[in-house]
Amino acid sequence: MTERKMLLFIVALSILCSLSNTAYSFYPQQLEQLQTTKNCPGCYLTNITLPNAVLNNANFSNADLYGANLSSANLYRANMSNANLNGINMSNAGMYSANLSNSSAQVAILTNANLYGANLSSAVLTGANLSGANLHGANLSNSDLLGANLSGADLHLANLTSANAKSANLSGANINNANLCGTIFDLATWIDGDRCLEGSIGYCKKAVDLRAVDEEEEEEEASAPREGRAEMDTSSPFEDILFDVAKYDLKPEARRTLDKVSEWLKERPNYTLLIEGHCDERADADYNLTLGENRARSAMKYLTDLGVAKERITTISYGYERPVNPGHNEAAWEKNRRCHFIVSVKK
Repeated sequence: MTERKMLLFIVALSILCSLSNTAYSFYPQQLEQLQTTKNCPGCYLTNITLPNAVLNNANFSNADLYGANLSSANLYRANMSNANLNGINMSNAGMYSANLSNSSAQVAILTNANLYGANLSSAVLTGANLSGANLHGANLSNSDLLGANLSGADLHLANLTSANAKSANLSGANINNANLCGTIFDLATWIDGDRCLEGSIGYCKKAVDLRAVDEEEEEEEASAPREGRAEMDTSSPFEDILFDVAKYDLKPEARRTLDKVSEWLKERPNYTLLIEGHCDERADADYNLTLGENRARSAMKYLTDLGVAKERITTISYGYERPVNPGHNEAAWEKNRRCHFIVSVKK
């Protein structure tokens, strides 16, 4: 009986091994196909190890790459749309203009990866590590970045429209000129290390909202005694001049307004001018303060070139802190990219 049981066990084990080999026999074939043709849509390639592989223009659409190792691989313009990339390691990979739209890359490792111009629209990147990644100009619209690590990432000109970045880590990230329209930043760690409050959409609403502080200061100033302020016209006799996104060069209509400012000042030599530079709420505070100052200086240079004495003009930048329109949309942002003029009598 013992020998018969042993024989039956060996036969059963042989059958199981045969079935196992049959079930997975396609795996090396697909891997060989990928390495030779770089075309493997729908392939089952879980846990493969291909570090430093050259897979330019490879097609991984709908493929299963769960837990794969593609660290430092070259995936230029690779198509990974709708792929399963959960837990994949693509650290230091070159993924310039790669397509990861609708892919699932939960808990994926993309540290220091080059995703310049990549398409990650509607991708699921919850808990993914993108620290130090290059996402310059990348499309992350409608993507899920819940709890993702984007610390030190370059998101310059990236599109995060309607993305979910709740609880994400953006400390040290570069979001200059990124499109943050509708982006959810609830409880996210902001670029300066501060934590965003719940309800932060389009910008990081902090415990001390600078805009709210400014409004309070303006109310206090308005209610204060007016001694020493009667000679300043804060309403301005001139209309604001507007700027394009991230620009400080003067548009034709702005030049026409400044021509009028110049004539007005020349006719009233006892007046001085303060030029305020303002920006919309996108990008970080330091960037906007610099951009606002450049806008004010552009206006001042134009006036001095027309003959207005430089000593009569002062500039200041408020960045995004004093929006004329409190909205969070294109119409509001267009009005907030401006220079405002305040005149006062010389003392």
